[in-house]
Order: sequence, then structure tokens, then C-alpha cells
Amino acid sequence: MRLTPRQRVILELLLEVPEGRRASDLERWRKSPAGTSGRNLEKALERAAEILGVGLGRRGGDRDVHSGMRDGYANG
Repeated sequence: MRLTPRQRVILELLLEVPEGRRASDLERWRKSPAGTSGRNLEKALERAAEILGVGLGRRGGDRDVHSGMRDGYANG
């Protein structure tokens, strides 16, 4: 999958660690909340909404990244 210039800029910004924080947004999104609780479910849903809001899941008419990953596992 080739990235558009816009997607490349977004990913580069997601790698930056904001002042006063220990990890980038991309790293924060990668780690799921520990334990099972209502609050952690809420955090997970908020994280998913942030990720979807970035707009990297779909490119025009292309399938989303997860479909490609599923196809890779199915054919691998």
C-alpha cells in the first residue's frame, strides 16, 4: 500500500512525542488499556474513535487496512 503525501504527513505527526508526555499518539494507540472494566472499555472506544478520525483507514476507493491484513493472513 502506498501512502498519499497527506497520509505520510499525518503519520509523521503521530510519531512526535508532545512536550510533557512520554510517548507519541501512535504508541499510545498501540497499547490497549490493562484490565477489564467499564472505564477501560470507554478508553478503548475513545482510542478507536481517535484512530478512525485521523482518516488513514481508507484511501478513496481502496479497501481499509484491516481487509488487506485479513487477506494476507488468509492467503499466507
